[in-house]
Amino acid sequence: MNNILTNLHDPSWWFTAIFITIIAGVASGFLKEKIEKLISSLSSRYKSWASATAEARENVVRVLADNPQFLALAYIGVVAGLLIHVLAVIMYLVATLFLDAAPHAAVSGDAHRFIIWKVLMPILGAAAAYVGFRATARLALVVRALKLYREKNGFPKMP
Repeated sequence: MNNILTNLHDPSWWFTAIFITIIAGVASGFLKEKIEKLISSLSSRYKSWASATAEARENVVRVLADNPQFLALAYIGVVAGLLIHVLAVIMYLVATLFLDAAPHAAVSGDAHRFIIWKVLMPILGAAAAYVGFRATARLALVVRALKLYREKNGFPKMP
């Protein structure tokens, strides 16, 4: 426990933790469809659900690619979602410092640590992971729509 608290004071630990969390969130959003295809090969019920979901995603991509204003709004929404994800990760990581520094008069020492590590931190971590997953899943759709929009209108690829 003391080791963890010592590491929390090291800026390199914070940078590494935030960086790895953000990269993991982005990767999971982009790998979601590939994982669904893999699982759908194992179950027919899941395969029918996955094909309906894939069709709905393709419909969203086509609608976004056909309407540049809607595509721009969706892109802005994705950027806002990614910023919220970064803030949620930072809040998850910084909460331990603030909660350990808070006065303990209202709650005894063992209960205080239990509340922080067993209740609050898993909730904050799950919230950060969920926000990141949703934002990157939407980012994957918007990127596909942007590629389709470029292809339809003959725009060159961005370097």
